[in-house]
Amino acid sequence: MHPMALRPLANPRFRRLIWLVVGLLGWAGLVIVGRGLWAEDPRQLGFDLELILRAGRRVAAGLGPYDAALVDGTAQLEAADLFFSYPPPIAQAASLLVGLPTLVALAALGGIAVGGVAVVVVRVARRFAPWVRPADAALPAVALLPFLYPMAAALLFGNVDALYPLLYGAMLLGVLAGGRGGAATAGLGLIAATITKVHPGAMGLWFVVRGLRERRGERGVAWPALGVAV
Repeated sequence: MHPMALRPLANPRFRRLIWLVVGLLGWAGLVIVGRGLWAEDPRQLGFDLELILRAGRRVAAGLGPYDAALVDGTAQLEAADLFFSYPPPIAQAASLLVGLPTLVALAALGGIAVGGVAVVVVRVARRFAPWVRPADAALPAVALLPFLYPMAAALLFGNVDALYPLLYGAMLLGVLAGGRGGAATAGLGLIAATITKVHPGAMGLWFVVRGLRERRGERGVAWPALGVAV
């Protein structure tokens, strides 16, 4: 490619404009898909979040979060059947949101998830590329989110997986920051992710291995962070 053709890309404002256009197209497409899911019968937009909110309403009413027929084994389920299967603390947290419309809760979840991605990317860039402006770090990440199928699906259906970039980012940034505050941040990120879906608890192995490596050098926070999570 001729060097003259690449000259506009050297302009930060031009690059931001490109990312802004890409982001607008991506997010507009996601909104269009969401409107289609909202119009379906039964409604598909936010269906996973609705299961969580229903479990929260059962907890608020003094009942267990799980369907009684599922617990006693009398329910006849098909592979496509959907039901609340998160750990109980998710329903207990959702019990505080009784009366909140699903669409409002879905928007809040999406806002926290997208904002979390932006914060994590900016903090990582500040750590490893301090010359990069926060906007130049966050804008591409946020613009590309709707094109990433796992994140797009999580945002459309209200799956708590949308929060994983924030929680895993907290683990990484906490370990990198060091000190008591870093250990607390990393440990809380680990336990929040584990309470959400259990399997992220396997990240504890990463803390163990990193702790073994840290023992050979300067004092780290991997093991203290794991202690906070435990």
